[in-house]
Amino acid sequence: MLNDRLDILGEGPFRKLAMLIEQMAPAANLPPINLSIGEPQWGCPEFVGDVIEAHRHLYGRYPPPRGTRDYREAAMAWLNRRYGLRPGLLDPDRHIVPVSGTKEGMFTLAQVAIPQSAGSAPIALLPNPYYHTYAGAVVSAGAEPVFVPATRKTGFLPDFAALDKEMLERAALCIVCSPANPQGAVADAEYLRHLIALAREHDFILLVDECYAEF
Repeated sequence: MLNDRLDILGEGPFRKLAMLIEQMAPAANLPPINLSIGEPQWGCPEFVGDVIEAHRHLYGRYPPPRGTRDYREAAMAWLNRRYGLRPGLLDPDRHIVPVSGTKEGMFTLAQVAIPQSAGSAPIALLPNPYYHTYAGAVVSAGAEPVFVPATRKTGFLPDFAALDKEMLERAALCIVCSPANPQGAVADAEYLRHLIALAREHDFILLVDECYAEF
């Protein structure tokens, strides 16, 4: 017997895109520009391979679950530089959690953020268009996904504040992607301030996915 909650997910979009691309042949004189998946187009710096090779003898052992403190401190220092955060705002032992890619992070956070209680299922607010993993994570955690359109009218970002109060009160988690994929819209400081205020007012957790911040 399978979990029927997962029926809402349907077929993964990456598989659909792959099937469509397989049927297409670009013109021989035009190099194709692949916009199907957002991923880095450049290789890792050369020193990365050297570091991996130097630690090859450790591959048969489990790494520390929280990563090394050096790594967490480096991640914290990057965030401080990138966003101009005041010293001491972040604690590498409390606020930095290494994960093995976005899927692990999304699914784990959904399990932590979405409570299981009697009565109506909690709601997770998702942008539309959206990363398919958002829906997979919240549905697996027992939440009802509510897809909020991000259209030209809303500046290509979801207008969560336009939802009715009852829906906002049921919300346990809200996800916003900035820069948005595929629209490219960026949530400015005012948008984020209003969204944080909305999350505090209705007591839901806000997840801001900034995976394209450096593109």
